[in-house]
Formats: sequence, C-alpha cells, structure tokens
Amino acid sequence: MADVQLDAAPIAIPEPTTITEPKPVSEPIEPETVAETTTVPEPTAISEKIPEPVSEPVTVSAPVTIAEPITVTEPI
Repeated sequence: MADVQLDAAPIAIPEPTTITEPKPVSEPIEPETVAETTTVPEPTAISEKIPEPVSEPVTVSAPVTIAEPITVTEPI
C-alpha cells in the first residue's frame, strides 16, 4: 500500500479580540404607559327564564311485535 501524503491546508489563526464592558445607555428607557384603562362591561342580565323541568314521569311505549320466531343456536 502506498503512503498518501496530503498537503496541509494553512489554518488561519484569528487575532485575539478584546471584550469591552457594555456602555450605559445615555437615555433611561421608560416603560410604555397606558393612556386609558380598559373597563370590562358588566354582563347583561338575561330576561328569558329557563323552563322548569317536568315533574311528572314521562313514559314512552311502543308496541313491539316479532313477526317470525327466533331460534338461538349455539356455536359448534
């Protein structure tokens, strides 16, 4: 097996950077003030009355007729 030699690419070394302290802002930042306060309107009363539940028991019955006899067979 032949030795393979790769040409080394030049590595760029960055110059050292100096970190400076942040400068204070000359103008103080004031929070935005809300000019008008928003008022939530009161809920309006509902004039309709909810119907009372029916106190009498209601039974619904319908005649059920089976036309042909049903035979139940067990699976074998």
